[in-house]
Amino acid sequence: IDLQQKDLRLVLEAADEMAVPAIGTSMVFHMFRTLQQRGLGHEGNHALIKALEYMTGQEVGASPE
Repeated sequence: IDLQQKDLRLVLEAADEMAVPAIGTSMVFHMFRTLQQRGLGHEGNHALIKALEYMTGQEVGASPE
């Protein structure tokens, strides 16, 4: 995640310069940022589910209550 953040930032900067929306890229960038802030920047793409769990307060695979 730490390594990918630089690339995502560059994509977002280029999209901004060309006035092209990059909604999906922005979403992933912010989810990765959440993971970095939680000390999980060393993990890979699979950690996106951890960001979703944290942001929603729901555990993937958990039984609904």
